[in-house]
Amino acid sequence: MTTLSSMLGKVDPRKEGLPMFGIGYSGSNMNEHFSLRVIDSNFNIAGSPWSAMSNSTNNYGQGMNADAMWNYSNASPDMGTMHTQLSSEQYGSYAAWLNSCHQHDQYPMGMYVDVSADGMMNGQTLHSFSYTKVHRGRYLINQVLPEGCRPRRYFQLHDNVFRECSGMGSLRYGFDSVQLGVYRDNTSHSVGRGSAGYNEKTKTLVTLHYSSTDVTVNRFVSTVDLNHCKNLVEFFDNATVTSSTGNRTGTSNTGDTVVVVGDNGYVACQYRHGNSLYADLIAPDNTYTAGFYSEVNGTTSYGTEQGTPYYNKMQLSWDGKWAAAFSAYYYYGSGILAHFFSTEDPRRYMTTAMTKTLGSVLMPIGPSGFMMASSDNTDSQSVYMNQYDFTNTDRTNHADTTVYSHTNDDGPTNIGSGGTLNPDMNPRNNLHGGYGTTCYPKFFTINQWPTDKAFAKA
Repeated sequence: MTTLSSMLGKVDPRKEGLPMFGIGYSGSNMNEHFSLRVIDSNFNIAGSPWSAMSNSTNNYGQGMNADAMWNYSNASPDMGTMHTQLSSEQYGSYAAWLNSCHQHDQYPMGMYVDVSADGMMNGQTLHSFSYTKVHRGRYLINQVLPEGCRPRRYFQLHDNVFRECSGMGSLRYGFDSVQLGVYRDNTSHSVGRGSAGYNEKTKTLVTLHYSSTDVTVNRFVSTVDLNHCKNLVEFFDNATVTSSTGNRTGTSNTGDTVVVVGDNGYVACQYRHGNSLYADLIAPDNTYTAGFYSEVNGTTSYGTEQGTPYYNKMQLSWDGKWAAAFSAYYYYGSGILAHFFSTEDPRRYMTTAMTKTLGSVLMPIGPSGFMMASSDNTDSQSVYMNQYDFTNTDRTNHADTTVYSHTNDDGPTNIGSGGTLNPDMNPRNNLHGGYGTTCYPKFFTINQWPTDKAFAKA
């Protein structure tokens, strides 16, 4: 019998609407002023019950009702506050990390705080983050997924153990795991902390293991989709594996690599060494080419060896066609260093460096693009933001192509593969930071982008 669903085709239940983000401000220990707005991909305000709240200094109700882990007072909460400005003096502060690029990656749950589409806040419980095995950046894998999908299953690579957890609340305890030593074609090296990438279209998982600068590559191609398998054994038992070895640049932050597995079998591997980002290429036959991509240079900044939040991160565009691999330009989450890889052919790439010294974010926006924003003071001016639209950007050829840059000087930028997107260092859009005087806005991950167009326009 023909049904409407069979005629129209099956819709992936994971598919979300176009990206949204939250923008908020809190000042004076959160008990005087707080605002939180949810913004859609057209930069219109969607739903939010926190549109604006203002209390007198004698009314502590708002701060007391805030999330217990992110309260208004440094003495009361478990971890930090949401009113602290990120600066180089905030080393080791969760409050500073909350206001930085260390808050966001492709996973729908923010590292510290995320927000629902109707503006309700969700503070993560971070007690277990002190345990070595749960360092999110060193263990969660990167995924290239279909249009509109973000990871809803949490897979980790911890050296020779590949495990699945139920989500952010259970990163310490995996409910399913396999010993990769049983399946790996080459087990010569053992350090692999999240250095793995999965391409759902090709059902291909690539894992990297390290010893100093030496790299062991294992490529698993399965007949079973990792995101739809009954258990991990089903995926690996139905996979063929091939391997190779290579050499990366430098030894710092070994094991923390963003792995982007392309549709055509090429794999981009981006990692931090010193203050710069490097990226190597793995061919379909597993030939490892170090330094294939241009390096992106920063200044004094940190990687995973200096702390849990400083891991390299990846964001995926809504259409799944571009992966942004990025890290901080400066210290604790200021500025952005990034490679943009085509997921159809990762050899097609661009770089950027946003040399800011205030908290910064990189997030997907629109059907095929990313925004880079900074928490510059919005007193008498709007929010600092660069936006890149890759909708009409060639994803497979290596000739010059067009990227549409939404900055103060809107227009197309002609750029070749490996070229650099130079962000406007003073771009402004129509958004305000949330307060009329001194205001350092924060940006929040929305944990579910609604598909209801009426809601998005509310």
